[in-house]
Amino acid sequence: YTFRWGLFDISTLPDTKTRLQYATGCATPPCPVDAASSLTYLMYQAFVFLLDFYFTRRFANSLHAEHDKMQGAIGATERIASSLSRFDLTLAESILNTAHLPLPLD
Repeated sequence: YTFRWGLFDISTLPDTKTRLQYATGCATPPCPVDAASSLTYLMYQAFVFLLDFYFTRRFANSLHAEHDKMQGAIGATERIASSLSRFDLTLAESILNTAHLPLPLD
């Protein structure tokens, strides 16, 4: 024995009225819903929305911080490469010593 349910079964039902009844679980949609379940459903949706917003915002803030760090490292390496192309080793060394790069320089 197998039990099928879901979108496959909805597409095999004979008419639109039967499909609506199967999909909503109600004989005559729209079905009456009491206020307590509506508020509970609304609170669940708000909770999921706010949780998603929190995690997305946190990810975006950390991504911006990493982007700023990389821009600083790129700027420092540009100055170092420029000084090395002019064979100015003291300037390159001073840039390495004064730059606050996000990567360790050992």
